[in-house]
Amino acid sequence: MPQSELYRGFRERGLCGSCAANPAVEGRARCQQCLDRDALYRVDLRRDGIEPKASAKDLFLDPSRSRIGVLDIESSGLRADFAVTFCVVIKIFGRDETKVFKIDIRQRNMMEAEKKMLKELVHFMRSLDGVITYYGTGFDIPFLRTRMMAHGMTNYIRKLRHLDLYYTVKSKLLLSRNRLMNVIEMLQTSDGTVPDKGRVEPAKWMRCIFAGDEDALNEIVKHCVEDVLALESALLKLQDVAPDRIIRK
Repeated sequence: MPQSELYRGFRERGLCGSCAANPAVEGRARCQQCLDRDALYRVDLRRDGIEPKASAKDLFLDPSRSRIGVLDIESSGLRADFAVTFCVVIKIFGRDETKVFKIDIRQRNMMEAEKKMLKELVHFMRSLDGVITYYGTGFDIPFLRTRMMAHGMTNYIRKLRHLDLYYTVKSKLLLSRNRLMNVIEMLQTSDGTVPDKGRVEPAKWMRCIFAGDEDALNEIVKHCVEDVLALESALLKLQDVAPDRIIRK
């Protein structure tokens, strides 16, 4: 369903067009909670001389003023209409806080298990001011959004401030391949503080997908956590060439 139709559906039911969780203020498209939060956010941005429609990189990457999630997902496939989400890992940038969401692979009904996990995820993401990913605008976020819509969830991921480091690497560096693994290997040659990026054997993916192997799933989750840590480390090395303005995507 197009976003405009979904938004219109919220309005017809008298719900907030942003969160769809509370009644909209009379004569307005959003609830009082969303209006208040947006007003405070705009005041803070203007105080720092920043246009409300975008965030300055210095504000976005300042853990004392922003709560940004470094995000990565693992799934059973690359197309969200024919796959499920195995796990989502979010580390708060610059803070010692990591949240892991993983599907309960022991459940017989994998669709219900995924829906439960995604509901917990979208609730947590409301606490974030934005996300950092590696090709997340092309895969991670669209995949999660599609899976949420497939489950009929009204509270899905909408546009959010998003720093996709893939496009920084593509435009500012010249590597043989623009994969995160290549970035990490390049950075490790000169700096031993950059962590390794994990890899999962194909056999474990197969056991997770077709045998419901919980040990294999735990290996996939561990790999996802390593990817998030590696991504955060790469951004710390490349933040000077990252975009000056972080926009909603």
